[in-house]
Amino acid sequence: MNAVLTYDAVPERKALLALAENHLTAWAKWAKSQPERLGYPHLSLIYKVMRRRAKRGASETVEFKHKGLTARGTETRSLRPSSVGEAPPRVAAADLAVASLDALPRQIIRIEYFNSDYPEEAKAAEAGLYVTMYRRLLTRAKLAVGRYLTAQAP
Repeated sequence: MNAVLTYDAVPERKALLALAENHLTAWAKWAKSQPERLGYPHLSLIYKVMRRRAKRGASETVEFKHKGLTARGTETRSLRPSSVGEAPPRVAAADLAVASLDALPRQIIRIEYFNSDYPEEAKAAEAGLYVTMYRRLLTRAKLAVGRYLTAQAP
């Protein structure tokens, strides 16, 4: 069960959120600069457009049901050769922490950090949530990452 949050726990909560934010920001920055190392394909502009909602007029909105496909029905692949290398320790720890999360918190973390240029409403819509629920679940996911990192620290 979740522990009751007391006033004594607020500094600990802030420290966990700061630790998670620090590691997740480094993780996302590294992954965006080297997506082939994490196994993520490079996204083309067509793919990004297809992921967003296409608007056909003021009231009619069409949503794409197959979010991982291009116009040809296949995923966009990188043409760059894969490179072999090690992730920095902070990035590797954050990647393990994110991998330890359940599906929805993991999805929310990925949406938040890999789509950082999107408005919050678009991020919440991509997760299929209202903005307030998205914020709440994002905070919980960051706390879980912070707890994981604290438990794994030497």
